[in-house]
Amino acid sequence: MLVAAHYRAKGRLEKYKLALKAAGEKLSVVELTPLPAPEAFRASFELMQAANLVRPPWTNFLPVMTFIAPGKARVSWQQEVLSNSEASSLWPGSSREVATSQAALAEIRAVLRAPTLTFDLNYRQGASLLLPHLARLKGVAQWLSAATVVELHEGRATNAFEDLLALTTLAERYKGEPLMISELVRVSIAAIAGAASWEALQASDCTEAQLKALQTGWEGVDFLSQAEASLGMERGGGRKELR
Repeated sequence: MLVAAHYRAKGRLEKYKLALKAAGEKLSVVELTPLPAPEAFRASFELMQAANLVRPPWTNFLPVMTFIAPGKARVSWQQEVLSNSEASSLWPGSSREVATSQAALAEIRAVLRAPTLTFDLNYRQGASLLLPHLARLKGVAQWLSAATVVELHEGRATNAFEDLLALTTLAERYKGEPLMISELVRVSIAAIAGAASWEALQASDCTEAQLKALQTGWEGVDFLSQAEASLGMERGGGRKELR
């Protein structure tokens, strides 16, 4: 009886898989692996090289869009004194860090002009696939956010919007990696960009061109298409691991 039940279940599974394939679903890791994109691979490599030019994110990152009451947040860059539990004033150190990292930030902004970012990954490795670039991508986002807030605080709105637009571009163009953990990191990057955008929108000297560029950047951020691809890859990888 148990043997018969096993083969009946297996038969139903194979029938279901055939139905999915007939409907156009891709089930294997090979089918779901993105097509090679040399230009996107090169841009991603150059971004990691640029990220290496800045030291790992410092622990006292500036608090951005800190909620102080229901529906109300503090505009960090407007504060003459900004402190936390570790430092009585965050501005001197943050200003120094951003100032000494200008060349690296300029390189990051230049690389992010590429149409898309895709890392050359071997998806067939499944659960053993290493993804060291994810932490570095989030670190880039944190640096761009900090630079945006510091520049606003010091009255350089044009420079601030350059960093902010690069940050929203990172959220928009890192979209070719069909893995759920990559999608979660991308959502985290978008959250960092969202808070920095709110800070920038509190500046009264925003130009129409800057606001239009920021709106255009956010309109290009699409999570659903990558989420669909990521779920498909998770299913394909799960079938491989469970065999």
